[in-house]
Amino acid sequence: MVGRHARGSVALGYLAVAGLLLLVVAIILVVAPLAVGDLGPLIQGLDQGVGQVLVPPISGTSNSPVLLYANPPLPSDYSVLVNFTLQVINQDRSTAGGLPSVSLNPRLAAQQHAYSMLINGYLSHWDTQGLKPYMRYTIAGGSKYMSENVAFIRTVGGYRTTASVEDAVKRLEYEMVYNDAAHNWGHRDNILDSYHTGVSIGIAYNADSVYLVQDFTSDYLNWAVPITVSGTGIVTLSGTLSGANGVAGNGIQMMQIFYDSTPSLLNSSQLSVSPYNSEYGEGTFVAGVVQQGFTVPQGATVTASQWEATQTGISMTFNLGPVIRSNGQGCYTLYMAWQSSSGKQVLLTSYTIFVKA
Repeated sequence: MVGRHARGSVALGYLAVAGLLLLVVAIILVVAPLAVGDLGPLIQGLDQGVGQVLVPPISGTSNSPVLLYANPPLPSDYSVLVNFTLQVINQDRSTAGGLPSVSLNPRLAAQQHAYSMLINGYLSHWDTQGLKPYMRYTIAGGSKYMSENVAFIRTVGGYRTTASVEDAVKRLEYEMVYNDAAHNWGHRDNILDSYHTGVSIGIAYNADSVYLVQDFTSDYLNWAVPITVSGTGIVTLSGTLSGANGVAGNGIQMMQIFYDSTPSLLNSSQLSVSPYNSEYGEGTFVAGVVQQGFTVPQGATVTASQWEATQTGISMTFNLGPVIRSNGQGCYTLYMAWQSSSGKQVLLTSYTIFVKA
């Protein structure tokens, strides 16, 4: 999907989005009601270890690392450049896809990642802390779904004015939308995703290079109770669901849990070679959270003690403790997908829980 960027006086580089693998995993749910007698062992297994403290009590992302460049310096023309980038994105969405505009989201993790790539001289979805995009998004306060495009262009001495940086942004955007065949149109698909409602934009540059980050978001959930995790692994969440942009259909069949090992520090040389110079994945699928009477044939089945998912609201409680004890410390990312009326899995969350030993 992704090739290394070309080298020369002008080098264009860009990495494609993740998120596509989830569409495969989402179909593994087996709608197989269990006999009443079968639920006992399953529930008993889920209840094992209740009271055992897995990690210090977690509220939101308090157990996560601190972003190294959480408050990066902004270019003096940052607002102008971001608004220009948003305009270009929305023009492409309208012209190439006949789609509604996306709104500008807070910087969240996009700007700090653009700045990190600029000052450390690399191009990757990973950063020097070993964090993937959805991890940075969660740490920065995001709690819905995001998927990332990153790109850069280099021309020695070519970016000394706002207009020259705008030209660079426009060229990068054009390449991602209209010349992306070498990357299986991953960037284009991200920009022209009809279910995206927002984008967080990061722009960092010097006289020779421009780095661009686009963190697209699907903002359909308004949390009444944010995602919280107890010290024993009890996950609770509650919110209302917006039906904008056609997110209506058969509802939520399961929440998918993916696992990544604890991130480790990476240097610029490491970030320039495989697997870090390619697209990112969601980690390893380890569990599916479902309502009583359902199971998943791969990974662990976690039966929610509370499961309410309607066209307007979602409320869930489930015990992730056995899954955490089985896989150990690391990152557990929660992906919740709503099946639209057209059958597409519309992702609502990409929220990472950080577990320490």
